[in-house]
Amino acid sequence: MEQTHHRRKLKNYFVMTHVQVRIVLTTLLHMLFLIAVAIVIFVSAFYTDNSQSDELYEQYLTAKLTVVLVERLPLGLAAVIILALLHQIFINHKFCGPLVNFGKTFETIAQGDLTRKVYLRQHDFLHHEARQVNAMMDALAYSIASMRRENSLILAHLTELSRGGESREQLADLLQRIEKHAGSCQKQLLKFNLSAELEERGN
Repeated sequence: MEQTHHRRKLKNYFVMTHVQVRIVLTTLLHMLFLIAVAIVIFVSAFYTDNSQSDELYEQYLTAKLTVVLVERLPLGLAAVIILALLHQIFINHKFCGPLVNFGKTFETIAQGDLTRKVYLRQHDFLHHEARQVNAMMDALAYSIASMRRENSLILAHLTELSRGGESREQLADLLQRIEKHAGSCQKQLLKFNLSAELEERGN
């Protein structure tokens, strides 16, 4: 479903900022919590080993290793957070980007335009949902095109009737054709289920 002229640019990675920022922050907080728990468990293990050992050399090695880890911990955490942040932005864009595409397609549908399809990049999420929306639009377009064609034929026959001069047989034939086309329109319309409120409003 990939089309080159619908590719999103790299600079547009923040397409749904209010959603993406919340997802990224929530994920980072969860990751920091897990890192903090891991550090506490790691340091407590060193402290336990150090307190239980009576050998000065072992205590010295444990303390030295602990100091080295603590010194290098901020750099490691910064690298992990940056990588996680970039990964989250990349992954969220593959989800939020298609949502923006869906939203624009729904806007065109609300305006009566059924020509705009949902086109996603190869590695985007929601490909299955995009195919469902496009299939729905194709079905709607087919039904509307059929009703429009039948309506044009009905109008043509009514115009012919308004001119007059037809024989009884010709009038009967025209009325039969009009009834046939009206039945085809009705058949297409019956495919749609409407709420009772809309039905009453239509009447």
